[in-house]
Amino acid sequence: MKLIVDTVGPTDRYELDIDVLIDSCEDADALFAVVLSRICIYVVRNSQTLDDFYVVQLDGDEEGGLNVPDDSAADFTYLREACQLLWYLNEKDSWVDEGRIFAKINDNWKYTNFDDLKSEIEDDFHAEFDTGDEAAWAEEYTDEVDFGIPDHLKSYFDYEAYAEALLSDYDQYTWGGKTYLYSR
Repeated sequence: MKLIVDTVGPTDRYELDIDVLIDSCEDADALFAVVLSRICIYVVRNSQTLDDFYVVQLDGDEEGGLNVPDDSAADFTYLREACQLLWYLNEKDSWVDEGRIFAKINDNWKYTNFDDLKSEIEDDFHAEFDTGDEAAWAEEYTDEVDFGIPDHLKSYFDYEAYAEALLSDYDQYTWGGKTYLYSR
């Protein structure tokens, strides 16, 4: 996982390899301190100020990076939240993938409560399916809960309409070609 920062000046983007840094930290606050110190060193070496830098994205999986909202040197709120997120991704249980997490905060970063993110991901996650394949998900759901629809009648069941009805009960987030459902 990389944290990519950019500057207002002509200097190239700076990538911090979080996988290397995180092993030396005991919690998200320590990671934040290490990341901020690395950025400070980078900024000083390039004759810039902290006002010139901003975090661009967290670059995690093959789907691309998660854009971080514009930050300011005043309090580094988004950088601190990015470190909380990176810490959580490092300590997460094996069943929670990046997609579930990135989808949840992708368009809602400014409204995400990072202190409660871990419990929300673990407690509120319901299902995932390939985006655009809602009908197949609804069919799989009816098989899982055993609606008792005989095979010879399944072709008459409107899975698209049923998927639409089911989806109205969940918050939906997309990331990397998948749709993730969370309880409201």
